[in-house]
Amino acid sequence: EDLGDDTWAFTHALLHDVAYESLPFAMRALLHHRVADAIAGGALGDPDRHLDALAHHYWHTDDDEAKRTWLRRAGEAAQAAYANDAALGHFRRLLGLLPDPEQVEPLIRIGKILELQAAWAGAEESFARAQALAEAVGDRPSTAWARVWLAEVARKQGRYVEAAAGLAERREQRRGLGQPEI
Repeated sequence: EDLGDDTWAFTHALLHDVAYESLPFAMRALLHHRVADAIAGGALGDPDRHLDALAHHYWHTDDDEAKRTWLRRAGEAAQAAYANDAALGHFRRLLGLLPDPEQVEPLIRIGKILELQAAWAGAEESFARAQALAEAVGDRPSTAWARVWLAEVARKQGRYVEAAAGLAERREQRRGLGQPEI
């Protein structure tokens, strides 16, 4: 399909909205899927240059595997480019599609973004949730790293005693894992 053709472009946003809202949900999902598949297949060139569009279109389909794949890739790319709000949106959507054990990594990414934005409460909540989920599935390395990130947020807020306690706890966890001190 040639997506470069603007035959179907709308000249007025209101006209676009009315036309879109008049489509049945199943038809919308099908059309979004076809557009996403065309973009992923290279219709606009390198799909990596269109990660936001792929995440958007697959989000409006019923293909959960594609949603997970493209939301993760778009979130990672946005985070790498410091497009923090876009990255947060992608990772937050991704969380709802993942079972608890698979949420640890996106939660840590969300926490790191919020930490950069000095959104301390949100960062702490995200790291604490990641730590709890990692503990629940016995993922000791992720549990330990989430604890480090919690300590780092405490340090950045001047809560030095709490930060030191968190780092001491992490040091003990490393010993328990048989890992050398760094």
